[in-house]
Amino acid sequence: MGCYNSVMFKCLECGFEIEVQSKHGTCNMTSYYNPNEAPLEDMIGINGKSVKCAKCGREYTVVLTPHVWLR
Repeated sequence: MGCYNSVMFKCLECGFEIEVQSKHGTCNMTSYYNPNEAPLEDMIGINGKSVKCAKCGREYTVVLTPHVWLR
């Protein structure tokens, strides 16, 4: 198991919190960021990553733009 930081998103369908792990940046396994406060290195690490809400099953792709969105 590798080290990582986490960026936390809210599911657009049900509001459940989705954790997306980034293996870029400090990777100290104690950092949890919201998308608007995460360091650029961590955001680059999750760009294009596919994630699924554990509660409702909706699937997303993380898209790094001037504003970070789940699509």
